[in-house]
Amino acid sequence: MANELNGRGHGGWLATTLEDGGYNGRRWAEITKIPDGHGKRYVGVIHVPAGKPGKVRRALSGTWYAQRRTVFVLPLRTRHDTRGAANARHREATRWAARRLGGDWEVRRP
Repeated sequence: MANELNGRGHGGWLATTLEDGGYNGRRWAEITKIPDGHGKRYVGVIHVPAGKPGKVRRALSGTWYAQRRTVFVLPLRTRHDTRGAANARHREATRWAARRLGGDWEVRRP
């Protein structure tokens, strides 16, 4: 997924932002840096098992993210502060990622 986003510096990610929101289930997650306007933005890509997207949506409420079935793309504050946010910069990064990934991605707003 990070390659589809033209991401740089891929790596594993714990996605503790889900635990903060109340989801403690299984996940596979990675972090990468993508182009974002005049700079770069770190995004987290989260894959969850079938049947869990509703719980993940509730855990990510209050943040901008893109979703396709069981995969979520969440713009992060920084590489070290891996929470999402509801500001305009995160909205634009979410929309950019959804456009880059294709038409079946849905942008979710806080």
